Amino acid sequence: MTGQRETTRYAVPSLRKWRDSWVVYAEGHYVGVVKEHPSGWTAMTHKGAYAGLYPTKQAAAEVLVKQAGYELEMG
Repeated sequence: MTGQRETTRYAVPSLRKWRDSWVVYAEGHYVGVVKEHPSGWTAMTHKGAYAGLYPTKQAAAEVLVKQAGYELEMG
């Protein structure tokens, strides 16, 4: 161990509509995009990697926040 303390970063997803998708941010950083499909919501990371299909927009956005290295803030 180098003596550096690892700090946990917390965030909630912030979504902004852009064309037919929702852009997802965590603490002001772009983390990905979610898009509605007949079978649910797909999540794509900021690097364009497929992150899964989820039943709701919120669930897809939360997965992107977690994949970006954040823990979800509990309200």
